[in-house]
Amino acid sequence: MYYQTLYYSRVKEALIFILVFTAFLFVVFGSLWGGFSEDYTARLLSGVIATSVLSDGIFSIGQLFKRYYSSGLIKVLKKRPHKIIYHHLGTALSHFIILSVVSLVIHVIGLFVFNIEMSIQSFIQIELGILVGSIVFSTLGLFVAFVNKEGQINQGLANIVQFSLLFSSEAYYSVSNLNETLHQVADYLPLNHILYLMRGQEVNWWVLLIWTSVCTIGFMIMFNRYQYQRV
Repeated sequence: MYYQTLYYSRVKEALIFILVFTAFLFVVFGSLWGGFSEDYTARLLSGVIATSVLSDGIFSIGQLFKRYYSSGLIKVLKKRPHKIIYHHLGTALSHFIILSVVSLVIHVIGLFVFNIEMSIQSFIQIELGILVGSIVFSTLGLFVAFVNKEGQINQGLANIVQFSLLFSSEAYYSVSNLNETLHQVADYLPLNHILYLMRGQEVNWWVLLIWTSVCTIGFMIMFNRYQYQRV
C-alpha cells in the first residue's frame, strides 16, 4: 500500500488529472452554474468526486492489472512470499487513500470558495461512496481492460463506458428534469447509485451488487482465457 501510494503520487500526469483537474472542474462548473441554484454546488461537490472514482477505477486499476499481465510481472508477484491478493488489496487501499485526499481538497475548496457547510455525516457518506465506488468501478475497469488484447481498442472502450455512465448520470446536472426515460435507464447503471450513497439518498444495492458480480465473473472468464492462449 505504501509503495503504490508513493508511486501514484510521483506520477505527475495521474496526480494532475485526479487532483488538479477535479478541482478545476469543481471551481469552473460551480462558478458558472452555482448561482442558478443554492444547492447546486453541494450536489456538484459529490458529482466531481464520484467522477474521479469512476475514472480511477476504469483507467487506473483495470489498466494497471492489464500491464502486470502483459509484462509478465504477474508471474513474479505470484512467486512472492505474500499472496498476490495482498498486493492487490494494498493497491486498492492506496487508491482509496488518494481519492480520500482528493475528496478532502474538494471539501476545502467548497468551504472557502463556495461557502458550502459540510457536516461530519455528509463527509462520511462521501467516504463510503468512494469506498463502494472503488470496488464497483475497479471490477468494471478489470472487465473492460481484458475485453480485448489490443490496448487501443481497450482505451476506446474505456472512454465509451466512462462517458456513457457520466453523461447519463446525476453527477453534473439533473437528468430526471431533462429526460425521464434516460433517468430511468441510468438508474440501472452503477454511477447514479454511488451518487445517491454520497448524497444520503436511497440506494438500490442490488444494482451495485449485480454490476460488481457480473464484471467480476466476466473478468475471471476472460483472464483464464488469456492464460490458456499464452500456454
